[in-house]
Amino acid sequence: MDRSVCTLFGDGASATVITATDDQSKGLQTFLFGTDGKGAKELIVPAGGCRTPRSSQTAIPMTDADGNIRTANNLYMNGREVFRFAITTVPKTVAQLMENDGLSKEMVDYLVLHQANRYMIEELIRKMQWPSTKVPMHIEGIGNTVSSSIPFMLEQMLTDGRLTPGKKILLVGFGVGYSWAGCSVVWS
Repeated sequence: MDRSVCTLFGDGASATVITATDDQSKGLQTFLFGTDGKGAKELIVPAGGCRTPRSSQTAIPMTDADGNIRTANNLYMNGREVFRFAITTVPKTVAQLMENDGLSKEMVDYLVLHQANRYMIEELIRKMQWPSTKVPMHIEGIGNTVSSSIPFMLEQMLTDGRLTPGKKILLVGFGVGYSWAGCSVVWS
């Protein structure tokens, strides 16, 4: 068992309903998407695709320098490199979203980030000099549920009354491969 990543991820799924509106000042505004394949080896399950199908060979356990036991069928993550990617890419994505929509930090009610871990979010807040009151966290309640972490955070904000019609929010996710996405939303 690969103990290096087994405690990092929660388990969850979400479904999001998006409806159309004729009012262009509400709802989804700007989208940004990106991927940088040079990070593929830093966060990957090496076997299981067409290039390296799962086999008895890919299931052979190996012990790495840190004593983690994994097979090529297990998720591998180089935490330092994934952190470095996020700490440089997320601020650029946020800046681009704000520039595209003509927003300043003062005009944005909430910046909702992928709930990777508390340390990463706190470092992003510090690096971007963003008010921590505008960057909600719910890690202790959900853990890192990967792509579901943002919808889970939005649900928590709805439940506790922070997310009301007219709020301007930025949503930014990042992870595997290296990939990232962001959008601006006027909540309705």
